[in-house]
Amino acid sequence: MNYASLAAARALVDAAWDSLDPPPAAADTQRAVAVRVMVRMYVLCGGINFVRGYVQAFQERMGSAGMPVPTSAILRWYRSRLADDPGEFLTVPGVDAATVEGMMRRYGR
Repeated sequence: MNYASLAAARALVDAAWDSLDPPPAAADTQRAVAVRVMVRMYVLCGGINFVRGYVQAFQERMGSAGMPVPTSAILRWYRSRLADDPGEFLTVPGVDAATVEGMMRRYGR
């Protein structure tokens, strides 16, 4: 992997993670953490097509936070579902519902 893209991915994941209030906690479900952070990443980068390397950066961040690390397939599935049907995640604890509703309008769902 290109180091520059991994550095950009780490910066994106870190910015999204650090801007959440409340921050992700070890007691949160994997789904809640992944969706909340990815919705914030969507806001920060202006779309759902995240920078190359985001999966590895996300896994590193979860591991460093002492949380169970999801597989790359799981993280890609969450991103794909956010693109295909963001409304599926409106009930996730702590998710920014206004942003998810905006995603629904943007992607016609």
